[in-house]
Amino acid sequence: MAGFNTNKGGVFIPLEAMYDPRLNCGHKILFSIILNLYENTDAGCFASDDYFARRLSVGKRQVRRMLKDLEEMELIERDGTYRRRFVYANRENLNPEYGDEEYNMS
Repeated sequence: MAGFNTNKGGVFIPLEAMYDPRLNCGHKILFSIILNLYENTDAGCFASDDYFARRLSVGKRQVRRMLKDLEEMELIERDGTYRRRFVYANRENLNPEYGDEEYNMS
C-alpha cells in the first residue's frame, strides 16, 4: 500500500474494558491510552489534555469530561495540578464478568 506506514504502533484495549457496559468507545480508547502510558513508567501517566485530545481527535473539553467519567467509575485517579498532573489507572474496577456466557463470542 502506498503511503501506509507500518511503524506507527497502536493501543491495546483489554477485554475487561472492551466488554464493560459503562464505557463508550471514547472511554475505552482513552482508558487504554492511559493504561499503556501508565504501565510503561513507574511514575504514572503524565500526558496533558491536549495530548489526549490530539490522539482522540476531540476537543480538550471532551477529554476533561471523559477523564471525569473515568474517575467517577474509579478506573483512574488523578493527582496534582493542571501543570503537573499524574493519572493512575485502576484496572481492577473494570468489568469482572467479561468471560461470562453473555460475552462469549464463539
